[in-house]
Amino acid sequence: MKKLFLFSVLTTTLSYAQVTDENGTSANGSGSTNLTGNIGIGITPSSSSLYKLEVNGTLKATIGEFTNSVPDGTIFNNFQDVSKASRVLAAGTQFTPNSVGFSGAAFQIYDFPQSNLSSKSMIWMGLEDRNNMGRYRFFAEAGGKGELVILNKNQSEIFKLNEDGSDNVFIHMPKTNSRMVIAGYGNYLPEHKFVVKSGSAMVEGNILTNSNLGIGTNSFIDGSDTYRLSVEGKVRAHAVKVYTDWADYVFEADYKLQTLNEVENYINKNGHLKGIPSAKEVEANGIELGEMNKLLLQKIEELTLYTIELKKELDLLKTKIE
Repeated sequence: MKKLFLFSVLTTTLSYAQVTDENGTSANGSGSTNLTGNIGIGITPSSSSLYKLEVNGTLKATIGEFTNSVPDGTIFNNFQDVSKASRVLAAGTQFTPNSVGFSGAAFQIYDFPQSNLSSKSMIWMGLEDRNNMGRYRFFAEAGGKGELVILNKNQSEIFKLNEDGSDNVFIHMPKTNSRMVIAGYGNYLPEHKFVVKSGSAMVEGNILTNSNLGIGTNSFIDGSDTYRLSVEGKVRAHAVKVYTDWADYVFEADYKLQTLNEVENYINKNGHLKGIPSAKEVEANGIELGEMNKLLLQKIEELTLYTIELKKELDLLKTKIE
């Protein structure tokens, strides 16, 4: 009977975690022992501890509320004081408190008040890896801007979403090998950094490129020339405007116009007009629209000169006949 009673007492005692304050005073079970100073559950806290409550074990609760009552307008000596006063939550597998906040805290939340060091109050949230490198940052000012940043292992920005408080929004992906793929997955680097895998893309505004544009092709070089626009297929348009030099030099006094006999001899020998590419050349190399229009105009102007000269000869013959 005594053994059964002793076992019952031990079981009851061990079923409650020991609560101890910094003075070493313990409260077991549901007793009414008064505890003062820093409190520990399963651990005796130090009087110099930064924590009012320390638990050596796992917590389970239905609701947890973490509040910080630092008001706007608070005066601080430096940012370290702001950080310590504004800390709401810090958690992680390994972290240690320091003069600024926490070193190595995997998850941190701060509620910074408006103060002599900051014109706006701000919420701030961050995630760090075990190398104490920040990997995620989010902040939002009351009545001001907001920003979300993702960082790499060296704490260098790889993605930033920013809103300046006036609905002006930008997204930055500053790393050289950044890419965006829509409607699927794929690695298209280094050639393509923006890919729409299915569907069409519409831009209600101008499209500007400082490089080349290809439609149905990624080839922009033909011989020694590089083309800004390259199309594999037909091109249809209501108008095409080409800037080039023109052939009015034909009407200048020092222009050497071939005689019709010279023109005839050249045609008989080569099968095309002088200065105009042959059919074989056009098949192989195509034609430059601006250059070809200039050459055709040159031949039209030469033909006009021939016509004027023939008109003069005809009028002279008429005069002699009459």
